Amino acid sequence: MKKLSILLFGFIIICIGEDTRATDLTGKFALSGMGGISYLMGNGFSSEGKIKNNYGFGVSLEYFFLKELSGGLALVSNSFQGDWIKSSYHLRGCCYSTDWNWTSVSIFGKFVLDPETKISPYLKGGVGLYIPWIKDWWYYPPNTSYTHKSYGRGQFGWYFGVGIQYRLSKKMFLSLDIPLNVIYTDGLVIHWIDLPRMMERYHKIYEKSHYFNFFAGVSFLFGTKKK
Repeated sequence: MKKLSILLFGFIIICIGEDTRATDLTGKFALSGMGGISYLMGNGFSSEGKIKNNYGFGVSLEYFFLKELSGGLALVSNSFQGDWIKSSYHLRGCCYSTDWNWTSVSIFGKFVLDPETKISPYLKGGVGLYIPWIKDWWYYPPNTSYTHKSYGRGQFGWYFGVGIQYRLSKKMFLSLDIPLNVIYTDGLVIHWIDLPRMMERYHKIYEKSHYFNFFAGVSFLFGTKKK
């Protein structure tokens, strides 16, 4: 692990050491990794509890059609971990928490407003499929606990946001990405197993789910520039 970290650090130093003047990226690809905070909004989640941890990460492959315009594919996972709350409909002092995850597969487009400069703002939007995964944690005093794993079918969603990219070299740039994700969960059926009662249950959501991402990313460029 230590050797891998040294090699990665050395690679980044080499990239940064190159000429950082802005160049035309037309015809090039960018492989990107991103991660950061996901801010939850809407009613498509457990609305009774508080969120104690919220984060996301993802990867994308992007192609630059023009120096101002690119498009690509993205795979992103967003997790929202709920805090413990006391159940209002159990007499045994039960507590529970709910963890949500939305994993999206999308296509996107990006328009860079000032591609000739080292620091460039951009607009970015995409559409895709959002797949929900839910885990409920139940605790019955003094020492009984259960885990309910749930899932639902994929839902259509879209996102749009702004960002800024900073060119470190001809092969590497950093970015700050802030999109709003909107998922159409109206009628979404969540399937889960109630282990204490050995029953299958279904839960419907009738509101939109939406959240902001505040992601930092690093992109590595490759491919041959168009002549």
